[in-house]
Amino acid sequence: MTDNTRLREIVKETRFSREQITANVRQIHGSVLAESHYLDTPNFTTFHPDDLKRLFEQYDHLFFGSLCRKLLGQTELCFRISRRITRAGGKTTCFVHQNRPKDVFYEIAVSSTLLFQTFHDVERSVTVTGIECRNRLKALQRIFEHELIYLIELLLWGDWI
Repeated sequence: MTDNTRLREIVKETRFSREQITANVRQIHGSVLAESHYLDTPNFTTFHPDDLKRLFEQYDHLFFGSLCRKLLGQTELCFRISRRITRAGGKTTCFVHQNRPKDVFYEIAVSSTLLFQTFHDVERSVTVTGIECRNRLKALQRIFEHELIYLIELLLWGDWI
């Protein structure tokens, strides 16, 4: 079975229990805080593309058996923090070279503007992808989960090749 087929099966057939999802998300939350040189608290004041890379590695490993990385192979996956994205929490893009359509790379960008405009007023609830978030790291995780789904869709069903 190819990596593509295996990832498709996971996406279509796997159902994690609420408890397993919660445990995995908490593990990622703790791991990112422990390993990051930039995220010093759940309401961090700075973050780095390496933190997004770490999120990718953790989510891919715990939820997808590292199949996203395997499917990417040598294809580059870039991570970027953007001050210019102001209408969405993030953006996932597939870049295709105009003269070489099989020469692609992917980018996941996350809006620093939206993350840093939140969590100043502890009384105000912040909802990201329909889930209440109590700190920036939880909001970042929800944004990243959303963008990871777009990446998986591009990997499995993209039509540029």
